[in-house]
Amino acid sequence: MKHSIRILTLVMLSIILTIVMPVSAQDNPVTLTLWTVQGTDSPDIFDKIAADYMAAHPNVTVNIERRVNDAYKEALRLAINTSASPDGYFSWGGIGLGGFYVRSGGALPIEKYYEQYGWADRFTKASLSATYFDGKQYGIPFRIRAMGLYYSKAAFSKAGITAAPTTYDELIAANDKLVAAGITPLGMGGRFGWMLMRLTDSLLEMTCKPETHDGLRALKLDWSKEPCVTAAYTELKRWADNGYLPKDFLSVDPSDVWATIYQGKAAMAYDGDWQVDGIKTDGMNIDDYDFFVFPTSTDRIAFFTEMFFVTSTTKNPDEMAKFYDFWTSKDTQTKYAGQFGTIWPTLGIERPADALPIAQKWSDTVASYSGTYGPADQQLPLELFGSYSRIQADVVSGVVKPEEAGAQMQRDITTYKANNPS
Repeated sequence: MKHSIRILTLVMLSIILTIVMPVSAQDNPVTLTLWTVQGTDSPDIFDKIAADYMAAHPNVTVNIERRVNDAYKEALRLAINTSASPDGYFSWGGIGLGGFYVRSGGALPIEKYYEQYGWADRFTKASLSATYFDGKQYGIPFRIRAMGLYYSKAAFSKAGITAAPTTYDELIAANDKLVAAGITPLGMGGRFGWMLMRLTDSLLEMTCKPETHDGLRALKLDWSKEPCVTAAYTELKRWADNGYLPKDFLSVDPSDVWATIYQGKAAMAYDGDWQVDGIKTDGMNIDDYDFFVFPTSTDRIAFFTEMFFVTSTTKNPDEMAKFYDFWTSKDTQTKYAGQFGTIWPTLGIERPADALPIAQKWSDTVASYSGTYGPADQQLPLELFGSYSRIQADVVSGVVKPEEAGAQMQRDITTYKANNPS
């Protein structure tokens, strides 16, 4: 009888403890929503890594939501700081893109997670430099991007071009040969402004040189007083007037540009390392294409870092950071090396033995440059990128003369500074 009472007592105690004791955090169900852009390179990689994480953490559900580039930017701008905001999101760096969400209060400072997980020792210095906004750390780098001019080997051959240009003069000579062969040198989509921006950026890098170019981007130099600004826009107008760009391209969506390359209508596209996977996804033979860096003669390459952020409204910041730690870990990055980009920020990752030669070329090319310059839509405030985009389009269409472009940009900068004294 006493034995039965003891057993009953133990059972009752166990039940009471089960009810009273809090459930461990590990057992609490957690749902994380991550927003990202729909890319061309291995679009299912997010699902694969999320599945790996959920397998290791059964209490966690990770939902990945994707949108196409510009639709994604607009949706995130509208959702940030509202109940519709995700737990985490992807963004580019710079004051114009990543900085917009930071300054609106939508991103969480994450220095404590850098200390907790040792992230400062995990990533390359170049990628870490992009994670800071207004002196605080907000981003977690997960992918490095570089940009250059892809070209169709068939188009170059048809035009009698035997080698990729290494100087600007050689590039112009190649353009003239392509025009003579009935091929538009550079495919272009002017809608949204960011594809034409890449050409404008490189022309400014070439004519202004790094110190002045950086000073203009930082709004420390007067755009109306630098002769190199007029020189850059004069070159941009030359590209339009000489047939180096397609007719009526300003209304063309950038997503339609590569079709003109495949069809032989255009020879080149100013795009990034991600297009290696884009060409394969489109069912084309990657061996029919190659790339070279826009020849600015400055020893800097067009470059940017893509990052993850934790929203300020999430109820699960620790779990979001834990997921990012898993994503960017050496084990995960090694497992999926080469499946979401050709260059990665996590240190110590070896390239797969079956990697495409052009992927290795991208990595080697970036390593060969001593510096980088970022795209204007990241380096300029959002409001001023609107000015930059409008002015380049107006120069191309003849609405604004090249010698007037700097003054127009500086006028808008003055207005911006007056409205944003901080």
